[in-house]
Amino acid sequence: MDKPPGKTQPPATGYRYNCVNKSILEPVVIKYYASHFFKWIPRKLTANWITLISCGLMWLLLFLAHQAGHFSTATLTLAFVFIIHFYMLGDILDGMQAKHTGTSSPLGEFLDHYLDIYNSAICLAGFYVLVQLDNPGIYYFMLWLSYAAFAATMVEEKERGQLYFGPIGSFEGLILILIFFLSWLIPTVQTFWKTPAWQDYPAYWLIIIMGLMGFAGTVRDAIKRIGYSPRQFIVFCVGSLFLSLALMKTPASLWEGWFLLAFYSGDYTGRVMESYHLKQKHPYPDYFLTGAAFFLFADSLLHILSATECLNLIHILTLYMAIACLWNLIKTLKSLWHHWLWVNP
Repeated sequence: MDKPPGKTQPPATGYRYNCVNKSILEPVVIKYYASHFFKWIPRKLTANWITLISCGLMWLLLFLAHQAGHFSTATLTLAFVFIIHFYMLGDILDGMQAKHTGTSSPLGEFLDHYLDIYNSAICLAGFYVLVQLDNPGIYYFMLWLSYAAFAATMVEEKERGQLYFGPIGSFEGLILILIFFLSWLIPTVQTFWKTPAWQDYPAYWLIIIMGLMGFAGTVRDAIKRIGYSPRQFIVFCVGSLFLSLALMKTPASLWEGWFLLAFYSGDYTGRVMESYHLKQKHPYPDYFLTGAAFFLFADSLLHILSATECLNLIHILTLYMAIACLWNLIKTLKSLWHHWLWVNP
């Protein structure tokens, strides 16, 4: 069968991935660990396929977390460790493959980072399920701050024309959560994590605090490097915060809340990335859902809607944002599709 025309040679675009990566652990992992796996990657396999496969594994993790009641703790933990390990590898190997084959492109960068919007939140959902943390407040606060941190990173790229990853960033956070999941497999260590370390707070709250500090530090440092806080980003942070506060009080399940917050955040951050690659104006978050977030927050205080009406509204908003995310993703991919390769030359 003939290969699709125009898809076997990398497009000549002059594209250059402009990124400053000061990660402490990533170079070590690449040199002493990931490089051994890279030897087994077929050179015909494009970097974008590696990205899609590794990020697809994370959605499998989300599904397993949702179905956690059907698995033993050990089985679920092993699955989380396996998935996060190979996602981490894929996140490294796609860049190595693109560089080695000379096929780096704005499409590859967009795909890689767009799919990553959801991955830290998926890790948080897995963590929440594994430790059986019964605290909707901290659940939504962690999700909100994680999305704000990722959005801040992409906003910085939009405003400064450069991605920046600090010495202790997302890669180090991924290593931390992987180590935590591995330790959960050891009964004595798991007991330690569950033991109250301060008042009634178990020791695993140390991981929560470290995560919150990391997310907050990412936002602070990005704004500091930009030199100001773009008003579009401020609207997103405030809108997503009010949405998170509202979801704490609504009858929606934590999973329903996860998807609504994910789609709202993914839509804004994805359009910021699109505006960077296509040289467009910095977008605002979705106006309709931003307004709905304030309404839901007011309803959580004033009880304007019945529980059933509120839940139905959340379902409608989730469907609306899912369609908006899909539509904007299709538009962006259509604009960058000429960079797609089915196989490497």
